[in-house]
Amino acid sequence: MGSQLDLFEYANSVRSLTYSEFRKCLEDILSHRPDSLSNTQFQENKRDLAVSFFSPNGSSRSLWIVPGTKKHKLEIKYSYYMLIDSLIEKRDSVKRLSNGRVALPFADLNELNTYTPIILDIYDYCEREAKGRLFDCCHRYLECSDAKECTHPDRDFSLCCSYRRMLKQGIIFYGKNRTID
Repeated sequence: MGSQLDLFEYANSVRSLTYSEFRKCLEDILSHRPDSLSNTQFQENKRDLAVSFFSPNGSSRSLWIVPGTKKHKLEIKYSYYMLIDSLIEKRDSVKRLSNGRVALPFADLNELNTYTPIILDIYDYCEREAKGRLFDCCHRYLECSDAKECTHPDRDFSLCCSYRRMLKQGIIFYGKNRTID
Protein backbone atom coordinates (compact mmCIF):
# COMPACT_ATOMS: atom_id res chain seq x y z
CA MET A 1 0.00 0.00 0.00
CA GLY A 2 2.81 2.40 0.89
CA SER A 3 4.51 2.01 -2.49
CA GLN A 4 1.24 2.80 -4.31
CA LEU A 5 0.89 6.01 -2.29
CA ASP A 6 4.52 6.96 -2.98
CA LEU A 7 4.00 6.37 -6.71
CA PHE A 8 0.81 8.49 -6.64
CA GLU A 9 2.59 11.33 -4.82
CA TYR A 10 5.48 11.16 -7.31
CA ALA A 11 3.13 11.30 -10.30
CA ASN A 12 1.39 14.39 -8.86
CA SER A 13 4.52 16.29 -7.89
CA VAL A 14 6.93 18.37 -9.94
CA ARG A 15 10.69 18.44 -9.91
CA SER A 16 12.00 21.09 -7.59
CA LEU A 17 13.59 23.89 -9.61
CA THR A 18 15.95 26.58 -8.38
CA TYR A 19 15.52 30.30 -8.89
CA SER A 20 18.61 30.25 -11.11
CA GLU A 21 16.92 27.65 -13.38
CA PHE A 22 13.77 29.79 -13.61
CA ARG A 23 15.87 32.89 -14.25
CA LYS A 24 17.92 31.20 -17.00
CA CYS A 25 14.71 30.06 -18.71
CA LEU A 26 13.26 33.59 -18.57
CA GLU A 27 16.52 35.06 -19.86
CA ASP A 28 16.39 32.63 -22.80
CA ILE A 29 12.79 33.67 -23.54
CA LEU A 30 13.67 37.36 -23.31
CA SER A 31 16.69 36.95 -25.59
CA HIS A 32 14.20 37.39 -28.46
CA ARG A 33 14.17 41.12 -27.61
CA PRO A 34 17.28 43.30 -28.06
CA ASP A 35 18.66 44.75 -24.83
CA SER A 36 15.99 42.92 -22.81
CA LEU A 37 18.37 41.84 -20.07
CA SER A 38 19.50 45.41 -19.44
CA ASN A 39 15.80 46.35 -19.03
CA THR A 40 14.94 43.43 -16.73
CA GLN A 41 15.47 43.07 -13.01
CA PHE A 42 15.12 39.82 -11.05
CA GLN A 43 14.43 39.76 -7.32
CA GLU A 44 14.63 36.49 -5.40
CA ASN A 45 12.13 36.53 -2.54
CA LYS A 46 11.23 33.87 0.00
CA ARG A 47 8.02 32.95 -1.88
CA ASP A 48 8.83 33.85 -5.49
CA LEU A 49 11.14 35.18 -8.16
CA ALA A 50 9.84 38.65 -9.03
CA VAL A 51 10.58 40.09 -12.47
CA SER A 52 10.41 43.76 -13.42
CA PHE A 53 10.61 45.18 -16.93
CA PHE A 54 11.64 48.80 -17.55
CA SER A 55 11.63 49.62 -13.84
CA PRO A 56 15.10 51.02 -13.02
CA ASN A 57 14.85 50.23 -9.31
CA GLY A 58 12.76 47.08 -9.79
CA SER A 59 9.83 48.47 -7.81
CA SER A 60 7.19 47.84 -10.48
CA ARG A 61 6.81 44.09 -10.84
CA SER A 62 5.72 42.65 -14.19
CA LEU A 63 5.48 38.95 -13.34
CA TRP A 64 6.36 36.39 -10.70
CA ILE A 65 7.52 32.78 -10.76
CA VAL A 66 6.12 30.91 -7.76
CA PRO A 67 7.64 27.47 -7.15
CA GLY A 68 5.24 24.76 -6.04
CA THR A 69 5.13 21.09 -5.11
CA LYS A 70 2.34 20.06 -7.50
CA LYS A 71 2.65 22.85 -10.08
CA HIS A 72 4.76 25.95 -10.40
CA LYS A 73 2.98 29.18 -11.30
CA LEU A 74 3.66 32.10 -13.58
CA GLU A 75 1.73 34.92 -11.91
CA ILE A 76 0.93 38.11 -13.77
CA LYS A 77 -1.07 41.22 -13.00
CA TYR A 78 -4.77 40.73 -13.64
CA SER A 79 -4.87 44.10 -15.43
CA TYR A 80 -2.74 42.62 -18.23
CA TYR A 81 -5.75 40.57 -19.27
CA MET A 82 -7.34 43.76 -20.55
CA LEU A 83 -4.18 45.00 -22.25
CA ILE A 84 -2.17 42.13 -23.71
CA ASP A 85 -3.41 40.57 -26.96
CA SER A 86 -2.25 37.04 -26.19
CA LEU A 87 -4.23 37.17 -22.93
CA ILE A 88 -7.48 38.84 -23.99
CA GLU A 89 -8.87 35.59 -25.36
CA LYS A 90 -8.14 33.84 -22.03
CA ARG A 91 -9.66 36.45 -19.73
CA ASP A 92 -12.85 34.48 -19.09
CA SER A 93 -10.97 31.28 -18.26
CA VAL A 94 -8.87 32.56 -15.36
CA LYS A 95 -9.65 33.42 -11.78
CA ARG A 96 -8.33 36.53 -10.14
CA LEU A 97 -6.25 35.74 -7.05
CA SER A 98 -6.61 37.69 -3.81
CA ASN A 99 -3.26 39.40 -4.52
CA GLY A 100 -4.59 40.96 -7.76
CA ARG A 101 -2.83 38.50 -10.03
CA VAL A 102 -3.72 35.47 -12.10
CA ALA A 103 -1.75 32.24 -12.09
CA LEU A 104 -0.76 30.24 -15.15
CA PRO A 105 0.39 26.78 -13.99
CA PHE A 106 3.35 24.85 -15.39
CA ALA A 107 5.09 21.62 -14.42
CA ASP A 108 8.57 22.17 -15.86
CA LEU A 109 10.72 24.58 -17.85
CA ASN A 110 9.44 23.20 -21.17
CA GLU A 111 5.91 24.08 -20.12
CA LEU A 112 7.06 27.52 -18.92
CA ASN A 113 8.42 28.03 -22.44
CA THR A 114 4.89 27.60 -23.83
CA TYR A 115 4.14 30.97 -22.21
CA THR A 116 6.81 32.70 -24.33
CA PRO A 117 4.29 34.75 -26.39
CA ILE A 118 2.63 36.00 -23.19
CA ILE A 119 5.92 36.89 -21.50
CA LEU A 120 7.14 38.72 -24.62
CA ASP A 121 3.81 40.55 -25.01
CA ILE A 122 4.07 41.74 -21.40
CA TYR A 123 7.66 42.85 -22.01
CA ASP A 124 6.61 44.72 -25.18
CA TYR A 125 3.69 46.40 -23.39
CA CYS A 126 5.97 47.52 -20.54
CA GLU A 127 8.42 48.92 -23.11
CA ARG A 128 5.70 50.93 -24.88
CA GLU A 129 4.42 52.18 -21.52
CA ALA A 130 7.91 53.14 -20.32
CA LYS A 131 8.63 55.04 -23.54
CA GLY A 132 5.32 56.95 -23.37
CA ARG A 133 4.06 55.51 -26.66
CA LEU A 134 0.58 54.44 -25.49
CA PHE A 135 -2.47 56.47 -26.54
CA ASP A 136 -6.27 56.11 -26.41
CA CYS A 137 -7.16 56.22 -30.13
CA CYS A 138 -6.15 57.86 -33.40
CA HIS A 139 -7.98 59.68 -36.20
CA ARG A 140 -9.36 56.35 -37.50
CA TYR A 141 -11.59 55.73 -34.46
CA LEU A 142 -14.86 55.84 -36.49
CA GLU A 143 -13.53 53.56 -39.21
CA CYS A 144 -12.22 51.15 -36.57
CA SER A 145 -15.55 51.22 -34.70
CA ASP A 146 -17.49 50.39 -37.85
CA ALA A 147 -15.07 47.56 -38.70
CA LYS A 148 -15.09 46.33 -35.06
CA GLU A 149 -11.29 46.16 -35.18
CA CYS A 150 -8.27 48.38 -35.66
CA THR A 151 -7.86 49.36 -39.31
CA HIS A 152 -4.54 51.18 -39.00
CA PRO A 153 -2.06 49.69 -41.51
CA ASP A 154 0.98 50.15 -39.22
CA ARG A 155 0.92 47.24 -36.76
CA ASP A 156 3.55 48.74 -34.44
CA PHE A 157 1.54 51.96 -34.25
CA SER A 158 -1.72 50.09 -33.65
CA LEU A 159 -0.21 48.10 -30.76
CA CYS A 160 0.03 51.37 -28.82
CA CYS A 161 -3.70 52.06 -29.15
CA SER A 162 -5.81 51.20 -26.11
CA TYR A 163 -9.08 51.53 -28.07
CA ARG A 164 -7.96 48.59 -30.24
CA ARG A 165 -7.98 46.45 -27.12
CA MET A 166 -11.49 47.58 -26.27
CA LEU A 167 -12.65 46.66 -29.78
CA LYS A 168 -11.18 43.16 -29.34
CA GLN A 169 -13.34 42.79 -26.25
CA GLY A 170 -16.47 43.94 -28.10
CA ILE A 171 -16.57 47.34 -26.40
CA ILE A 172 -17.32 49.95 -29.08
CA PHE A 173 -17.74 53.63 -28.22
CA TYR A 174 -18.49 55.10 -31.64
CA GLY A 175 -20.19 54.53 -34.99
CA LYS A 176 -22.90 52.19 -36.18
CA ASN A 177 -21.74 49.29 -33.98
CA ARG A 178 -21.67 51.30 -30.76
CA THR A 179 -22.21 49.10 -27.67
CA ILE A 180 -21.74 51.76 -24.98
CA ASP A 181 -24.34 54.45 -24.28
